[in-house]
Amino acid sequence: MNQQRIEKAGGALRALAAFAIVTLLAPLSAPAGAGERFLARLDGSERGEVTSEAFELGGPAEVTLEVNGACFKDQLLTDCWILDARARRTVWTLDRQRCRKTGAYGFVCRETIPLEEGRYEIYYSTVRPGPMFGMDGESISGLFKGIFGGDWLVEDDDFEREAGKSRWGARLTVGPGVEARPVRPAAHGRLGPGELVRISRTGGKAFETRAFHLQEPTEVEIYALGEGKYDELYDYGWLVRSDDRSRPWTMSFANSVHAGGAKKNRLCRETIALDAGRYEVWYVTDDSHHWNGWNQPPPRDPEFWGISVRLVGDPGGSGPPPGEADMPVFPADRVIASVWRPRNDTVTTRMFRMRRNGPVLFYGIGEVSGGMFYDWGWVRDCSTGEVVWAMDAEQSAWAGGASKNRMSEAVADLEPGEYMLTYVTDDSHSGGSGWNSAPPWDVERSGATVFWLGERPDPGSYVSFAPRRSSRLLGIIPAAGDRANESASFTLRRPSTVRVVCQGEGGQSELFDYGWIEREDTGERVWTMTFEITSHAGGARKNREWRGEIRLPAGSYRLRYVSDDSHSFNDWNAQPPRHRGADWGIAAYRAGP
Repeated sequence: MNQQRIEKAGGALRALAAFAIVTLLAPLSAPAGAGERFLARLDGSERGEVTSEAFELGGPAEVTLEVNGACFKDQLLTDCWILDARARRTVWTLDRQRCRKTGAYGFVCRETIPLEEGRYEIYYSTVRPGPMFGMDGESISGLFKGIFGGDWLVEDDDFEREAGKSRWGARLTVGPGVEARPVRPAAHGRLGPGELVRISRTGGKAFETRAFHLQEPTEVEIYALGEGKYDELYDYGWLVRSDDRSRPWTMSFANSVHAGGAKKNRLCRETIALDAGRYEVWYVTDDSHHWNGWNQPPPRDPEFWGISVRLVGDPGGSGPPPGEADMPVFPADRVIASVWRPRNDTVTTRMFRMRRNGPVLFYGIGEVSGGMFYDWGWVRDCSTGEVVWAMDAEQSAWAGGASKNRMSEAVADLEPGEYMLTYVTDDSHSGGSGWNSAPPWDVERSGATVFWLGERPDPGSYVSFAPRRSSRLLGIIPAAGDRANESASFTLRRPSTVRVVCQGEGGQSELFDYGWIEREDTGERVWTMTFEITSHAGGARKNREWRGEIRLPAGSYRLRYVSDDSHSFNDWNAQPPRHRGADWGIAAYRAGP
């Protein structure tokens, strides 16, 4: 009985202590005074949230700011600051030394702040701070639990309840006669004067790109925020020059500084000179600590988490316009041919015709294992049968996600003619059938793309079509695998010269993987690949090929190809031939005009 009384008395004391602290944390702020009006009212009742509003002053003025929040010793658990919206620089920050405590863990700060004419943004953050005094958020939660018998103040439910009672948040007012008005935050609106690209408010697992074009050499300012530590960045951006795929600027840990908030927040503000031309802006994030999902206090400019590029100097001056801004990197009218998000175990082809010569970008994303591509693509000239581009593991770059995701790029001038884009996949890890590890950044364009890089998109200069409508490609058996026994038919309406390209495996004067052409009606062979007529195809000595022209009368024909049980396309037991076996199999092209 005595023990029960002691326990009841202890519970009553704890309840009384909690009531006393809640009373001490009661709201001290009052409504705007006579003649004053609110410019911003930010709520701080929800744990882990960042709220903001923007306002404009028509001239120099004093504003009154009252901030209510929570703190632990000298560490703020809630924060507030004001940003110059045009310069993107902090003009006022909350200082614990200027705050007055309201109870054990609350504070209030009331200040009159002189500001110049301009636009401003005010932020209020309730994101849990990172480690402090050797204690992380969970340790602090445990401390409060020990004191009050519950996860008071730090855990979400209790935080929101106590914050609501205490009106935690920020209230900004101005006096009578001040020319001031609320406005839309900069990150929410259209591009401002001189802005070429803005990628902002970027979330987790993001991949975003935009492009701009400069008509003359120009200085630009790059403003980028991201996440990084230990000399490595996880959320960051870079610039790509479209015509040669060079990177004139990349955000790094070395060229960035602390961006406020958590130590891992990084900021880069840099002015660089760019030549005339088309540029791409790329930005990527990982799966944590990003806009609208902070796991530690945000930077001072959280809305601009991402990257923006603007002209340096007066963008409204006289002279020619600086160029085009805020364009898609891969607009549909510039895509000549594409194989996007193919499924596992597929061979996909796309034909395209160039009506005039011009610069193109070959862009491919695939899977590399053991230093070789297993999901990859290439482009073949159907006039000559030659491969003009193939994805190369040695020349590739990491494409984000799993380390085996690789990106291959090349720029070339294509002559008028017909071309064929081919993309192959193995039995796993593809955009169409699902990823078995982290996908690449550019999921939507996983596969291969042929992209027009000319000054202006001109669909009349290129056209994509089905292989059966090709005037050059008669028939093809591509990417032949083990135990193949395949055929493809074609018809010649008049006597024609046919160019044949055939690759296979052979040794000791004998072929094991090879092809031939036969008459469709009788099965009579009119051409056969033999060891004696072949030459080395690169890689292992047993890789053999024949490239040449034969004359055939009008009629119907059939390409044939057979292989044994080893050393075939994407399943090599020795070094593959050149271009990773892009010609493995047999193809027939119409030669001449």
